[in-house]
Amino acid sequence: MPDQGRSSSLHAARRIDPAGLTGIWINTELSPRGVARVVIEQRPEALGVWALGAEERMHEGWGWTDAEALYAASASGHAAVAFTALFMVESMPVALHANVSKGLLIVSSFQTRFNSGNSDARFVREFFRRADSEMLESLQQPGQAAARPVPSLSSVSTFVGTWRNTNSEGAGIVSVTFAATVGGATMRVLGMDNSGIHDWATTSVEIYTEVGTTSEPAKIKAHYGFELMDVLLHGWVKQGVLVLALFRSFKDESGGSNYFDREFFYRTDEHLKGVR
Repeated sequence: MPDQGRSSSLHAARRIDPAGLTGIWINTELSPRGVARVVIEQRPEALGVWALGAEERMHEGWGWTDAEALYAASASGHAAVAFTALFMVESMPVALHANVSKGLLIVSSFQTRFNSGNSDARFVREFFRRADSEMLESLQQPGQAAARPVPSLSSVSTFVGTWRNTNSEGAGIVSVTFAATVGGATMRVLGMDNSGIHDWATTSVEIYTEVGTTSEPAKIKAHYGFELMDVLLHGWVKQGVLVLALFRSFKDESGGSNYFDREFFYRTDEHLKGVR
């Protein structure tokens, strides 16, 4: 069993910086199931956390609470990548366990409702992205509902639109745009490296239905062939997030290792124009 006194002294000696967690975070789902929005604010003696429930229609939300604890990525880390917090919502405890990964805030909420001696325990895991300037303007408009209806989607239209990388720093893919065609769909990728943004051009997309499931979205598969590298990818949409799994292989004799990566994207509001 760990030495509790030793752990406390180490925690006191190594202050964890919460700056990377702060900001306004918006649920990537059009219809949130647990939490619609999270605001994290750095304070002199604590990390303030405010949350808006999925069923809330007023901006007051659940109010403010202080984070119970902050967590770094390792025992020697200094930057906070996770936190826990507890809210009391109409006498019902709601615990949040949250961590940041590749530009996303991943929040697990645990709700326990006590009723006549029986408990109703519910769990929701949701993904959040930082609000951009356009989103901040819309959030300031009074009377905005926390959730929007989800339009009817087909396999192709699940992907149609422009998706931006949740991680705005570093090389990789900046954005992906899908378009419907008579036979399926196409995708266009804008990539980023040390020399700037590069258009990967447009390629065809194969759409698959997952065996054993009846619900959409489907899965996609595509391929890009470059002079020095091949990129095979597949992807899916889950809880409002586009996930792309990328398999990169070198064609030359540079000695580089083929490598795998995943990148995450949120859809811009362009696809909602004209939807009523």
